[in-house]
Amino acid sequence: MIEMELHNDITISDLEIMMHAKNYRRWIINTVKPHIGNRILEVGGGIGNNVEYLLDRELIVIIDNHQKCEKYILRRFNNSNILFFNMDITNNSAVAQLAKFNFDTILCLNVLEHIENDVVGLQNIKDVLAVNGKLILIVPAFNSLYGSIDKAVGHKRRYTKNLLVKKINSLHMEIESLRFMNFLGIFGWFLNNKILRRKKESLPQIVFYDKYLAPFAEKLEKILPPPIGLSIVGVFRKK
Repeated sequence: MIEMELHNDITISDLEIMMHAKNYRRWIINTVKPHIGNRILEVGGGIGNNVEYLLDRELIVIIDNHQKCEKYILRRFNNSNILFFNMDITNNSAVAQLAKFNFDTILCLNVLEHIENDVVGLQNIKDVLAVNGKLILIVPAFNSLYGSIDKAVGHKRRYTKNLLVKKINSLHMEIESLRFMNFLGIFGWFLNNKILRRKKESLPQIVFYDKYLAPFAEKLEKILPPPIGLSIVGVFRKK
């Protein structure tokens, strides 16, 4: 793995900070892994923080409209089963070219909130998903938590379950599961966004949370699914 470089670019530096959250990132993948197939499209794959846990899959196609991510991915991984395309998912003609890969899974993890016209983007990626394939979404929950970091990293919105269901229903997809995740994260996010008004994630906080809280939270939420959480996790099937 390449070392963290702490770019001046807020998008890249935020993703580099999250490289240190190994337990948290593993928790995310563990949560959705039972639904992940062998031919994957990852939307907004960034610098490959999720791909790191899926290298055994037949094919992973990463798309991102942030051009610096391509060089980062190529430096970080040297795997023949990983392809990268610089692409905006609201561009129908560009995304349509991906249909040839016959994806059984589309991952869109903490990305949809960055897209102005998220329904158009969802429709485009749904169109390149094989029938009975699964779209897996993780989005930030509750617009009341929207704050300084959301704004700095380009979040257009946060979601409620009802809002997400409304958008998915417009695509005529079947809802397999919909749940909250990361109850404890709400408190840190509120502190940083609403009180301290930080402009980016705090590396020491991330390291502390990842080492001491994320493993405990993952075990607890397997037993007791939280009534609310910092994120919403949804799994949707193409009819």
